Amino acid sequence: MSVYSFDDLLHRREPLAPPLIHVHVQKSAGSTLNGLLMKNYKMRVSSRGVDFVPRFTKAEIITLAEPPRSEDDRVRPTFFTGHIDLDNEIFGLTPGRFVTVAVLRDPVERVISHYRFNSTQPGVFQNTINEEGMSVLDYHHKFAGAIGTQFGVFAPNGSVNDAIRRLEHEVSLFGLSSKFDEFTTALSSLLGFQTWVYKSLNRTSFDAAKVSREEVSELKVILADDIAFYEEAVALYDRRKPHFPSFIAQHEWTKFYT
Repeated sequence: MSVYSFDDLLHRREPLAPPLIHVHVQKSAGSTLNGLLMKNYKMRVSSRGVDFVPRFTKAEIITLAEPPRSEDDRVRPTFFTGHIDLDNEIFGLTPGRFVTVAVLRDPVERVISHYRFNSTQPGVFQNTINEEGMSVLDYHHKFAGAIGTQFGVFAPNGSVNDAIRRLEHEVSLFGLSSKFDEFTTALSSLLGFQTWVYKSLNRTSFDAAKVSREEVSELKVILADDIAFYEEAVALYDRRKPHFPSFIAQHEWTKFYT
């Protein structure tokens, strides 16, 4: 197995469109990205929790993760998506070359979005927030495991530095939710998508639970490691940005998409 690097996407593409693995970071425009991917790939395979197996057998996963056999292939190229980390078994099951993508978000905004979104969704989160008057700080303290850190997605058992290193070398292309249009333009160009149009999904309702400035300040202290990771990721993104193409003429992968 071998992941396409950012430089590979720019200069060393093979003739057959590879499968794609979307590392869907919660509350970071991942659902919107999935919508764009669904308009281009022949098939979507979503994890159940963090597992792709046994929803599909390992043999089925390996088959779906192969490059298309022809332009008329009915299921390939496939994209795989889920709230997974870089140690997920899908990376080991993929037999050939593949592309990995992700979208990151400011850590404080991400936690607040998780809190406010769930304050509007029927269920245990909404009941806890609204009936008990739970603040975003108490919410994060109680449900931090459900939200997770962003750097933990890229280095599940490692440090912030490990996460940055793996983001750079094990993720082909990543974007920032605050610059989503810029990211999707680069992604569509580098992969040769036929369709670049997307619809924003999972937006938080205006009447969701409120968060004070004081709470935001406290979250910045609590999320210091994740903020450090995000700032380093933004710096890496900014170094790559001048190389983003606006258009690649006659992309060899375009003919394989839907």
